[in-house]
Amino acid sequence: GVVLSGGRSTRMGKDKGLLKTDDKLWSIRGFEILQNAVNKVLVSVNPTQLLDYEKIFPRDEIIIDSGDLEGPLKGILSVYKKYPEKDLLVIACDMISISSETISFLVRQYLENPNYDFYTFKIRGEIEPLCGIYSSIGLKKVQRQLDSNEKNFSLKKILSKNNSYFIENPALGEKDFRNFNSPNDLDNVSAYPKSSDPVRDRHE
Repeated sequence: GVVLSGGRSTRMGKDKGLLKTDDKLWSIRGFEILQNAVNKVLVSVNPTQLLDYEKIFPRDEIIIDSGDLEGPLKGILSVYKKYPEKDLLVIACDMISISSETISFLVRQYLENPNYDFYTFKIRGEIEPLCGIYSSIGLKKVQRQLDSNEKNFSLKKILSKNNSYFIENPALGEKDFRNFNSPNDLDNVSAYPKSSDPVRDRHE
């Protein structure tokens, strides 16, 4: 599992992984949700964030972004380089409305529909790249393309042009995929769904 927390948060003006809702840091919320589904969870950060995140997570649970890319792919590939044989269950730290049930549904689709490189959701026809499973085979292909000087590496383009499994289930609430990008988006933040078996609250 990977919680992507390395973004610049320019529109929010603050590190989103260090924001709180219901007295819980967003990065910890993401960590707990993923820990309900997988055995090991990592937090992806950029180098300037390391000192802050070391106060929250053990050092061996933090992966520092590396390479010349920008955007969330940089974080995903940084984890892939350290664990090249592992498939990665990824969420962005600001997906604070995502539920354990939605993550479990994603994992079930991955297990029941093998032989795809990537698994993610489509909501109203739009790809949601920051809650998905990125297989080691798929990421190896992406790394090869990068090594061959391919320049356009938006996650949506990668998912749309490769062997991806898209989940379009109307039973899934769009609230799970609400974006929190700026302070205005926080005006109506309510208590997010609780994880069914939370880990210890590390920031207390």
